[in-house]
Amino acid sequence: MADLEVELTRQSLPNILLVLLALLPTLLSSYVAIRTSRLEDNLKQWQDQSKLDLKIYDTVEQSLAGTPEQQKVALALVVSLASEPLKTRLLDVFRQSATTDPEVTALAHSAGLNGGTASADWHRWRYDLYYCTASPEGAQAGANAFRQALQAAGVSGPMQVRALTPAVNARQGFHIEGYVLHAPPGALDTAAAIGGLPEAPPFTVRPPLADTEHYMGLFFCPSAASR
Repeated sequence: MADLEVELTRQSLPNILLVLLALLPTLLSSYVAIRTSRLEDNLKQWQDQSKLDLKIYDTVEQSLAGTPEQQKVALALVVSLASEPLKTRLLDVFRQSATTDPEVTALAHSAGLNGGTASADWHRWRYDLYYCTASPEGAQAGANAFRQALQAAGVSGPMQVRALTPAVNARQGFHIEGYVLHAPPGALDTAAAIGGLPEAPPFTVRPPLADTEHYMGLFFCPSAASR
């Protein structure tokens, strides 16, 4: 009986080999198609990122001859969207250029030291919205309205609207005028997202008064002329 099984197996081997040989071109073709598709996807991603990097480079170049606000927008693009090694090189450009606004230079240093990435859970950060009591009456209403806008944008962390008195605003590190957003190091993309909300006033981005993680301070201190 054992000899019969061996003989049957021996007779079936050529048939099995023939089947495998017949399937081999199809298997190879499928493998090549999968590899080609992956290579094409990787190539497209690389091409898309290269185009984006080129646009970011042009934006940075133009911003250095522009206003501080244009430089902040360009810096936010570098931090959040540029790929390496371009990101590091452009941060160096902001830090070393003679035409970079001092505030932007400080932000570029912070982004470089902290990797330039904001926390993925920024929607759950703590936000304090300060309004200057010395500003017109609409300052408090503006802070309350923007608190509602942040909630509508998905922010679920603690948020409070607080009064900023002239005595406190006179302290070192404050001296707030207009609309100011204190962004922690490495959170320029978050600052850009908040400043890009339709309800956002024209925020000026500054380094925070203290190195506090997962926290942002937003200040509403318009003058009568800027209302």
